[in-house]
Amino acid sequence: MENNFILSRLIKQLSSPEAFVGSVWQINLSHALEPTDGTIHFLSENEQARAASISHVQSKQHFVLMRAALRCLLSTHYLPSKNPNEIDIQLTASGKPFIKDCPTIQFNLSHTGNIGLIAISTSHPSVGIDIEVISDKRNLLGIAKHFFSAKEYNFYHENQSPSSFYQIWTAKEAYVKCLGSGLSNQMQKISNIPTDKGVFLTTVEAEKKPAISVNHMAVENGYVASIAWLETLN
Repeated sequence: MENNFILSRLIKQLSSPEAFVGSVWQINLSHALEPTDGTIHFLSENEQARAASISHVQSKQHFVLMRAALRCLLSTHYLPSKNPNEIDIQLTASGKPFIKDCPTIQFNLSHTGNIGLIAISTSHPSVGIDIEVISDKRNLLGIAKHFFSAKEYNFYHENQSPSSFYQIWTAKEAYVKCLGSGLSNQMQKISNIPTDKGVFLTTVEAEKKPAISVNHMAVENGYVASIAWLETLN
């Protein structure tokens, strides 16, 4: 990556689902950099101020590294005429990030543990991505009862594995992030059932059903990730 040699060593492009027209990058957060190494200068003034307000050191480092990676990827591959900190990233009323004056560039990011993911597309009207650490320390059954649809709950109950829980959970999160609004507070109305091919069978209880596809993403062992995208409108 031209913008920063240190960042380039921590970013690698992943194989994305065949039907997804875009790119997905993985960010290695296991060696999170001190914000003083220069990466923080890739952030906007507002992002730098937000970073300064984060008291937890690792959370601050992860925030800076993810935003710096996103801005450098955008500048290098999509907006070469702009420096990373010049890209005007704003939020919709529902909190979904977008680039002002560049509506064709859609992106989303997620991070947990030592891995971050960034998805970018200029072909899909919206994208969403989510990654989670596989863990059995949470009350997965209780969460499933509260947030899963009946189909999802039955699938998880039959499998009873943390992996199956997080497959469904990341799919739901990616779907909601792609949607950006609407059903985000009605997650039980969204049903994503994993298949052997990595494609989720998605059904939505709503009058207007957006044409969103959801796929599993292959990531490091110990993690589960999903990506969702709105099909191109003709």
